[in-house]
Amino acid sequence: SDLFPSHDSPAIEYEDYNEWWIYGKRHRIDGPAVESNCRYGCNEWWIHGKRHRIDGPAVESNCRHDRSQWWVDGVRYNEDGSLFYRKEQSKDDIKIRN
Repeated sequence: SDLFPSHDSPAIEYEDYNEWWIYGKRHRIDGPAVESNCRYGCNEWWIHGKRHRIDGPAVESNCRHDRSQWWVDGVRYNEDGSLFYRKEQSKDDIKIRN
């Protein structure tokens, strides 16, 4: 079923973890839609169910790997703005969603 939380409070709340959802999708306009304050905590910005942030990384993590990830409209980019792809992928294998 769809989640219909208030825009001011998270739909999922634990002591060290919160998620904001609207209409069944992660979504928050004024901050990260996922906030985790545990040992390897992270913050994730989501809009309408897609990772998205234009003023910084959409994923900020305290983990050793992938500390920051840049996403715009669900598409991952490198910090320099180029399209992200793994070493085992070729650029031709990546499909851009419209």
